Amino acid sequence: MEDTYKIGMLRLSDLIQSTARVYYTKKKEELGGDDSQLSTLINADYEERKDQIDKWAEIAIDVLDSELVETFKKVLMDYVRFGPGNGSSMDLTMNILSDLKISDNMDYAVEILNSTGDEETRFFIQNMVFEFSNKGANFVTRTLGRPLSAEEIVSFDIKRKEVSKREKRTEFLA
Repeated sequence: MEDTYKIGMLRLSDLIQSTARVYYTKKKEELGGDDSQLSTLINADYEERKDQIDKWAEIAIDVLDSELVETFKKVLMDYVRFGPGNGSSMDLTMNILSDLKISDNMDYAVEILNSTGDEETRFFIQNMVFEFSNKGANFVTRTLGRPLSAEEIVSFDIKRKEVSKREKRTEFLA
């Protein structure tokens, strides 16, 4: 799995699909290679994710900067169509985004992330928070568990500048 944070619509869509492939490969192994059981599981997971669209969209409207909501909705639709599992990774993402919106202390958000035992889910959540939270670059820096590469430093600096501009526009319009 790629270990840099080149974020964008195509990048997140690819990440969602990659995470789902890993997730369902593990599930197939757990099911003893039974394709019919796997197909049933994939369909049930899709229906569960689909049923949660409105909930996730409402949270996004509450916690994201307004100019990010449409982009989030596109990512959400990719997640519902192609994502892994029953939606628990998006639930965790939304919990972290909500917490980072209301708190300057990242401890609880870090605790939520650390509750995931799955590396792919962790990577997905870090990328979503990086893209959609004004505190995303700081959160990922804190939770990455290793020093940033030179490319990541540049990417994170660009993200922080984008956030600063967005916050200034929001203050100006308020």
